[in-house]
Amino acid sequence: MVATCESSLIGELDSVLRNGSTERRNEVLRRVTDLFLSSKDSCDEDHLALFDDVMSRMIDKVERHVLIRLSLQLAPVGNAPENVVYRLADSDDVAVAGPLIERSSILADGFLVEIAKTKSQEHLAAIAGRTKISEQVTDAVIERGDRTVTRKIVANQGARFSNRSLYTVVERAKDDEQLAVSVAYRPDVPNKIIQELIRKATDVVRERLVSAHPEMRERIDRALSATADQIAASEEVSSEVSRKSIYVDADMSVLKRRLCEQAKLGQKTETIDLLAKVTQVPVASVRNLFRQKTEDGILILCKAAGLGWPDAKNVLAIATNKGEAEVKKSFEKYITLTSDATQRVMRFMKLRRTVKKDELQKMM
Repeated sequence: MVATCESSLIGELDSVLRNGSTERRNEVLRRVTDLFLSSKDSCDEDHLALFDDVMSRMIDKVERHVLIRLSLQLAPVGNAPENVVYRLADSDDVAVAGPLIERSSILADGFLVEIAKTKSQEHLAAIAGRTKISEQVTDAVIERGDRTVTRKIVANQGARFSNRSLYTVVERAKDDEQLAVSVAYRPDVPNKIIQELIRKATDVVRERLVSAHPEMRERIDRALSATADQIAASEEVSSEVSRKSIYVDADMSVLKRRLCEQAKLGQKTETIDLLAKVTQVPVASVRNLFRQKTEDGILILCKAAGLGWPDAKNVLAIATNKGEAEVKKSFEKYITLTSDATQRVMRFMKLRRTVKKDELQKMM
C-alpha cells in the first residue's frame, strides 16, 4: 500500500514542479510528508533517501506556512530526512528553522555552532531550549547571546558549561538578579565560581541571593562565608597598612574586655574600632551603622561579638541614644536573636560597606 502511494505521488512530482500551481505544490508536499510520517517506523535507508530527495526538490517551491508545518512535524522525528532537516534548520526565518533547531536530534554540534555564530538571537534562543546542549555549543551561544538568550540557556539544566562560559555568565550576572539566581541553582557550577558571582554582584543582586529560596540557602551561605572571609582578610591587610592600630596583636578576649570598657565609658570612636575588630567586619561598615543609628545591625554585631546584654546596651546607647522603654524592646529583640540569623547577617555585612535597615529586617 505504501509503495503504491509512493509511486503515485512521485509520479505526480515532475508534473507538479513544472506546471502545478502553488496550491497544488503545497498539497503534494503535505501528502508526501503525511506518507513519510505514517511509514517512518518501517522506513529503510532507501525509502528515507527517496523521501529526502522528493521533499528536498519541493521545499523551494512551496509557501512559508507549509514549511513551518513541515518543520514542526519533522522536529521530533529521529530518522527524519536529513538533507531536508538541515536545509530547513538553516533558514533565516526562525519560524521555519526554530522547531528543528530546538528539537531535532539529527543536527550535529558543528552545525549548531555555526547557527549560533551567524544567525539571529531568536535562533540562539531556539538552541538554548534544546534538551541537551554540549559545551562546544553552549560556548558559541554564550559568546553571542543577548540577555534573554543567556538567561534561557543558564536556566536549562541540560546545557553543559565550560569554565570559560561560566565566568562570562558571572560577569553578566553581577547586575542581573534573574541570571544570578539561575547560576546559583545550577548544581554543576563549582563553588569557586559561585563565590566569584557573589564577590562581583551588585548590592541588589547580592541581597537577592542572600534572601534566596530555602533549597539554595546552604550553598549560598557557604559561598557567602568564603567570600566574606576573603574580603575581610583583604580589607584587614589594607586597613592595617594604611593606619596604625594598638589592637593588632591583642588576644580576642582582651579585645572584648576593652570593647566593653570603652562602651561603658561612652567612647564612640574606640567602640566602633574595637567592635569592627572583634566581629571582623570592615570598620567602615560598622561606622556606617552607627551613623545611621541602625539598631538591628548594631544588635547583630553585639551578638556576634558575644556580648551580654549590659554591654550590648552600652554599645547601643552610644549609637542610638534610646530611652528606657525603647531599650526594653531592644532587649527583647536581642535575646531572641538566633545563631543562624546572626551568622547570615554577619556574612552579608562583611560584603557590604552600607547596609540598609530594610535589608537587615528581611534577613532577621
